[in-house]
Parts: sequence; structure tokens; C-alpha cells
Amino acid sequence: ALCNRPYCIYLFIKFPISLVSLLPVNLMSFFLRYGMKMEDWASLYFTLVLVILFASLLGTPLVWYLTRRFGKREVLMYVSGACCPFFFAFFFVPPQSFPTAVIYIAGVFVGLLTVVMFVVLDSMLADIIDYDALHTGKRSEGVYTVAETNLQQFIEVLTLTL
Repeated sequence: ALCNRPYCIYLFIKFPISLVSLLPVNLMSFFLRYGMKMEDWASLYFTLVLVILFASLLGTPLVWYLTRRFGKREVLMYVSGACCPFFFAFFFVPPQSFPTAVIYIAGVFVGLLTVVMFVVLDSMLADIIDYDALHTGKRSEGVYTVAETNLQQFIEVLTLTL
């Protein structure tokens, strides 16, 4: 599987996107509790989780349409490019000065990144498997899926330990 150049590129892209889309969700409760020093952080946290869920649900048809219209690669690049400066700005703004609306907007971006991670990247994996079958004459979905699943589990463990 690692001899397949498109698959290596896919893994190289999958790691940072998965990390960026999972890290905010896993760290949001700590950010609200300790960074913003909120006493009643749980109500905002669960509301934010609902915002992320609704953004994901509403973003799925939009991402599907955009991938059909412009292509998977372009949607992946533009959505990632739009989200990176927004999340990068979080490092330079003191947490106590964040208005609640900005946190909800961040939840929408996290929801869109989650959709891109699961919809676009997984459909790219299916294309890579078909590409490999075309070149080798053998179907080896299991090898690709197991390697990708192990990478996903590694990223989830990494984000949970941070």
C-alpha cells in the first residue's frame, strides 16, 4: 500500500486535516473552563456541540454539491485554506476576550472540516483503491482501509491525550 504514491499523498493530507478537525472538539471543554475561565462552561459546550452537529448536517449536501461541481481536490484545498487562518488566529487572541459569537462561528468551521474529513477524504480513498486495482489488477481494499483506520485511531488517541 505504501508503494502507491497517491496513497502516500493521501496519508500525508489525512493526518493534519484529521488532527485539525478533531483537536478543537476534544479541547473545547478545557478551553472554555480554563482558558476563558467560565463557571458555567457546560451549557455553552453542549450548545457548541449542537452547532457543530447542525453545521455538519447542513454542510454535507453543500460539500457534496461542491465536490461534484468543482472536484474533490479543489474543495479540500479551498475549505482547508479558509479554515486555517481562522484557527491560526485563535493562538494570538487571548481567550478571555473572545465573544461567544466567535466560538459559535468556530463551531461552524469545525463542522465543515468534519464533513470534508469524512466525505471528501473517504471518497478520495475509494478513488485511490480503484486506481491501485487498475494498475495492479488486484483489489486490496482491506490493506488500505486498515492502514487508514489505524492512522485515524492514532490521531484520535493523540488528540485525546493532548
